[in-house]
Amino acid sequence: MLKKVGAILGAAVLIAGIVGTYHAFDSYVAKAEDIQQIRQSIQKLNQRMDKKADYDQARDIQQRIWDLEAHYRKNPPMPESVRREIMCLTAERENLLSKWVK
Repeated sequence: MLKKVGAILGAAVLIAGIVGTYHAFDSYVAKAEDIQQIRQSIQKLNQRMDKKADYDQARDIQQRIWDLEAHYRKNPPMPESVRREIMCLTAERENLLSKWVK
C-alpha cells in the first residue's frame, strides 16, 4: 500500500514538474504573434522617424527659399539661375510633403 501511494505521489510530482517546465519554457520563448507585434511596432516607429526627417528637410528647404527671396528683395534683380533654384527647391519641398498627405 505504501509503495502504491509513493508511486502515485511520484507520478503526480513528475507530471507537475513536466507541466511546470513546459509553462516556464513557453513563457520564456518568444511566440510568433509576439514577434509580429514587435515588427509592426518597429515599422510604425520607422515610419514616424521617416516622416519627421522629411518634414524637417522640407522646413529647411523652405527656410532656404525664404533666405534667397529675402536676399534678392534687398539686392534686385534676381538672376535666372536663382529663380530656377527656387523652383527646384519648391518642387522638392512639395514632393517631400506630398508623400505624407493622404
